Amino acid sequence: LEQAWPFFGMFMDKLLKENIQPTIRLTNTALKMFTFTKIHFGHKPLRVTGMRAYTHEVDQREVILDLNLNFDSDVDIDANVNSAITAGIKGLKFQGMLRVILEP
Repeated sequence: LEQAWPFFGMFMDKLLKENIQPTIRLTNTALKMFTFTKIHFGHKPLRVTGMRAYTHEVDQREVILDLNLNFDSDVDIDANVNSAITAGIKGLKFQGMLRVILEP
């Protein structure tokens, strides 16, 4: 994840600017000028702190993975809501479990 983290940042920059930003603009006329001005996902990547695979407890053609995730980042995201209002995120922290189900 550490090696891939810069590419994740580039992917998220594109996703936020090309998909999320236009959607936000369409939700309300007050947000029609909403613009992300800075998107940086920090230098600390997401960490997988544990993983459990279920293969025997499930269908033969299925694998379930439970990933314990921890993200404590120095993310820095700024946005202009309109000419008078700016908003931003200067840090982000979450932890939890992500279940991935692999099946045909």
